[in-house]
Amino acid sequence: MQFRNFLYTSYWLTQPNLATKGVETVYLAILLGLVLGGIVALLVRRTQTVPALIVLMNRYATCGISMGLIGLLLIYFREQHVFFLGWRVWFLLWFVVLAVWLGRLITYHIRRVTKIIALAAERASREKYLPKGR
Repeated sequence: MQFRNFLYTSYWLTQPNLATKGVETVYLAILLGLVLGGIVALLVRRTQTVPALIVLMNRYATCGISMGLIGLLLIYFREQHVFFLGWRVWFLLWFVVLAVWLGRLITYHIRRVTKIIALAAERASREKYLPKGR
């Protein structure tokens, strides 16, 4: 493959050949890893007690499961030579959506959730000295 092919629309809007030399195995491993990561995030969500972490794990699970299944569907369309849905441009679009989604999730995790957890800990330490109402 030559990198100049990325500049031509004819490359992106054509049906690729079948995956060879273990490429299909690598694709399937990555996509099944995404689905498995989403399932693990769902299981971890059940053990969390902080509401912000429950929401965060739910978002990671949604991203992993949905993008993994969509990627598996794209691989299926490619291997079955489905004319329109097997084009390379769908993989590019899928990858861009995945990158933006993960970027926003990681930004939310770093910026927002850490502040929410710190505020909850501060509130809990302040409220332990206040009388509890009935």
